[in-house]
Amino acid sequence: MGVASSMKGIVIAGGKGTRFSNPTNKSLLLYDGKPLIFYNIEMLLSYCNDVTVVTGYDSEQTVAEVGNSFPQVNFLHSDNGVVNAFKDAIEFVDDCVITCFGDELAINNNMEGMIDYYNHLDRALFNTGPLLGVIGACTNAPIERIKKCFSLQFSNDGGIRKIVEKPTKIINNWHGTGYGIFKKEIVKYINKQTNIPSVYQTAINNMERIYAYSLDGQFYNINYQEDYNDLVIPHEKFTSSI
Repeated sequence: MGVASSMKGIVIAGGKGTRFSNPTNKSLLLYDGKPLIFYNIEMLLSYCNDVTVVTGYDSEQTVAEVGNSFPQVNFLHSDNGVVNAFKDAIEFVDDCVITCFGDELAINNNMEGMIDYYNHLDRALFNTGPLLGVIGACTNAPIERIKKCFSLQFSNDGGIRKIVEKPTKIINNWHGTGYGIFKKEIVKYINKQTNIPSVYQTAINNMERIYAYSLDGQFYNINYQEDYNDLVIPHEKFTSSI
């Protein structure tokens, strides 16, 4: 694995599991004996020299557990929700950033392929309109998981045309994730949006070019107790290579 030296890595880890029976720091839930967030930090450190964890709920515990295992990681505290945490972190970026969430997990993902795809598009589109970013996607998720997150629809040139959050009608198998690579200019589309997909859609509505890349593997977004159960109960079926 090569280091994408110009890219910084950001993990947003402020999620409070209010949909669990007890409020939970979802990033610190265990998978195969390790907190979920550790997998994403390890992945980012494989490609980035500079990784920042954005904390919110239960910040002290997150800093203590992550800092003990990853002393090279930076921390930024944000109390104003996921969208503002995203903005606060990216404002410190010089060029582009790999983003992910502490309560998401992509098992056997092809992050290196997404980095290569981003770099290819950045060169190919340079003279016809710059690339703003690439969203990581899962193309083998069960329909019920797509309905809990967001789906992607495409224009004729392969770029993303529409992002549908919590779709009731599934028209393809492109399940959007919190994994992505974006130029810092994405921050100008963070205004009054209440979630990250709406930030992406606002950028697209303003003629920005965002594409998608299939990460392969298995993707889990931990919003509910049943999501966590789906991850931990059958985990012996999969081998994590993150």
